[in-house]
Amino acid sequence: MPEALPAHYDVLVIGGGPAGSTCARVLTAGGARVAVIDRAEFPRVKLCGGWLSPGFWDVVQLAPSAYPRGLWEWHTCHIHYRGKTHAIACHGWFIRRFELDDFLLRTSGAELHLGMPVKHITRDPDGLWSVGGLRARYLDIVARLDEKPLEDAARAELRAAAERLNPDTWRTADEVALALEQYETVFESLRAVVGRHPRRRV
Repeated sequence: MPEALPAHYDVLVIGGGPAGSTCARVLTAGGARVAVIDRAEFPRVKLCGGWLSPGFWDVVQLAPSAYPRGLWEWHTCHIHYRGKTHAIACHGWFIRRFELDDFLLRTSGAELHLGMPVKHITRDPDGLWSVGGLRARYLDIVARLDEKPLEDAARAELRAAAERLNPDTWRTADEVALALEQYETVFESLRAVVGRHPRRRV
């Protein structure tokens, strides 16, 4: 029996926390096929104070009343400073992070590969990224990796590309012009990926 071919995606996102799930949400909303990889099974324990500002609901396109997990609204922040207590008008919501992270991930529209530690990341000869039998044109790492899964050449390539796009490293007009061209190349590539698919409505 022939060996199964690796699953092919537009983007692989490593890390299923809020950054990874938000990245996946935006890409899938544009029609891209996205896989999120995380070593943990969700919901997972996450120690955090856990509160949201009003802008959060606009990002996820959800009304607070529609959030199906624990949610506590507040309007005043009490601060005790130098023997005095101050009440400051604010607005936000308390949440449980383990519930929020699980909700964001499972409503992102991405295919989830949970309980999957990332041991190796390779760049194949055809230019695609490979992670644990999954392949994609683009790779986004939004998790802290305990190991160094990238091969030396791929790590050097990513570091060099990141440095060229870092405004702090631009010294001359030519470097600025080159970086802006590279930014436009990246954006055009992502537009091409998103444009190949019909938009999905969440």
